[in-house]
Amino acid sequence: MLKFFILIIICVTQIECNNCPSGAVKSETNNVCYTFSTKAATFVQAQVSCSEQGGNLVDVDSQKTNMFLIANTAKRNWENFWIGGNATQIYNDDGVMKVWIWEGVRKLMDYNNWGPNEPVNKKGCAAVNATDGTWFVEDCGAEKNYVCSIPMKMDVCDDQWIYFSLTGFCYKVYYHSDWTAAESACLAQGAHLVSVHSKQENDFVQDISRCGINLYDWDKGTIVGLFSNGDISKWSWSDGTPFDYFYWAGPEPNNPGGENCGSIFTDPEDNSAAGYWNNVPCDAPLRNYICKKLPKKVKII
Repeated sequence: MLKFFILIIICVTQIECNNCPSGAVKSETNNVCYTFSTKAATFVQAQVSCSEQGGNLVDVDSQKTNMFLIANTAKRNWENFWIGGNATQIYNDDGVMKVWIWEGVRKLMDYNNWGPNEPVNKKGCAAVNATDGTWFVEDCGAEKNYVCSIPMKMDVCDDQWIYFSLTGFCYKVYYHSDWTAAESACLAQGAHLVSVHSKQENDFVQDISRCGINLYDWDKGTIVGLFSNGDISKWSWSDGTPFDYFYWAGPEPNNPGGENCGSIFTDPEDNSAAGYWNNVPCDAPLRNYICKKLPKKVKII
């Protein structure tokens, strides 16, 4: 039982930070990821592309960030590239003022690294010389590579759901149901009955649903998302994922046509060791069941 409680504490407190999307680079100074374009685009096209990725053209907030970008663009042999700086007009009591802002986040520049005699005019967009990191004004219609800034996200499970980092899914144990009602209850939570795709996930499912004593009958097992259409040689998961792992107890599955749903012996039962699978009648109420769903993605501010 101690092992069980330790596992629950670890999983509940483990809110997983996604390091970055594939191909992106994590910032050294804040909770953002940088993506680097694979083809040139105009300033507007670049901003649209960044927006589609869930971010904006990069806003450079310090010399350290500026040099970090230069170090990463040097690997790509870029001559220069777009950042999110854009000249715009603001209105006050004295009339119209032209200022530089970060286009995506719509805030004034509080750091800049303009080169000599830059900005040469108040119209245009900001680009960076990839050799020395200085900025210059460029026609916004010119095509350049660009860097996007995308907020990092956390995987967060709903209250009382347990996160398993190996799969990236959330799990919750419920009690007393048959297979059909359990799947409906999971669907109402935006989930499905649990599918299992590895020995590690099987062990995890067993750990969070065990009762801590030897089971004295098959109906004290835990319902999972396994089902068949009467042919016990062909099984599927209710969430539609591939049936690519199994852990049947011998001589399961058996009783074709009468036991078309699946369960797990979370504790030893008669001659079956814990963790093995059993097929059961779909309308038979079992001790508990497990729902599984993806976590919510929450931006880190």
